[in-house]
Amino acid sequence: MEQTGEFRLAVDLGSTTIGYGVISGDDDSVVKTGIIENPGVSYGKNIMSRMGAYVAGAKDIITTKMRASICDLGVKNQVSGDIVVSANTTMNHMLLGYDCEGLMEAPYRPVTLEGKRDESFRTFPGFSAFVGGDIVSGVRYLSLDKKEEISLLIDLGTNGEMVLGNRHGFVVSSVAAGPAFEEWGASHGMYGSGVIDICCRLLKTGIIDKNGTFLDDGFLQNGFPISGIRDREVFLTQDDIRDIQLAKAAVRAGVELLLKLYGISYEDVAHIYLAGGMGEHLKVESAVALGMLPPHPHITYAGNTSLLGAIEEVIYPDTDRLRKITELGRAVLLSEDERFNDIFVENMSF
Repeated sequence: MEQTGEFRLAVDLGSTTIGYGVISGDDDSVVKTGIIENPGVSYGKNIMSRMGAYVAGAKDIITTKMRASICDLGVKNQVSGDIVVSANTTMNHMLLGYDCEGLMEAPYRPVTLEGKRDESFRTFPGFSAFVGGDIVSGVRYLSLDKKEEISLLIDLGTNGEMVLGNRHGFVVSSVAAGPAFEEWGASHGMYGSGVIDICCRLLKTGIIDKNGTFLDDGFLQNGFPISGIRDREVFLTQDDIRDIQLAKAAVRAGVELLLKLYGISYEDVAHIYLAGGMGEHLKVESAVALGMLPPHPHITYAGNTSLLGAIEEVIYPDTDRLRKITELGRAVLLSEDERFNDIFVENMSF
């Protein structure tokens, strides 16, 4: 059917990319989706480097470029009305031109966690400095705030954000895991989750042991050759494997500690949802085999829940519900819990 009405726009403003969905005003169907690069990347792929540039004088130009990129999507797709934007707390601050200094060091105080509406955008509220509106959007999309059963959402993007709970309340937190996967994958022309599969195969074939150590002195010194990536040979080194162990241990320790804080065991969790860029390509069996995720009968990839929640918010706007979701959440800083390091060390081995 030919679309004759106006169009609306939902945006997932990620640290490296901007995902979007164009929604028909005629029948609320999604007529187009796409991804463009976040222009802020030119000021640092590493989010801390970008914040450093932002506070050092690039604030106005980063904000202007980000807003222009999203508004340009609106113009190209004949969008009218508010553009609904789901983003982590840092990206939200940059989009709205807020000071980011409070996000760079303890006690990590954002300017605001409230959803905002200005002349162009309507943003999601967030849980904390480290668990932002993109995760609130995911909770909305999966209706975790409506369910009696307990669910766990793990968003494996730049950070490993986690939400555990049900309609009675959530514990939310994040771990610094994504960069180890993403940076290795990006530098070698593959998805970050691919290195999980490689480590799993090396473990199963006895090339590395449970401690992640190469058993062959040649591989230990020179790395393990991986063929067929951009028509060149690359090597997975011992240091690479150690970085992966640190990242996967952080994810597993985060999950374990959230369970303890919520007072439940894995058996009490009805479903584990994976989201985010890395979650899309992660082979669950590999992640479980390496101990990154626990064995569980109901682990599924839920899609880009940040964008999907934003699309729902465009079609069925409900700012009161978004506010109530944040009120249900108890944000915890795992690094401040003395149990985290012990659990982290216990999960270093494969």
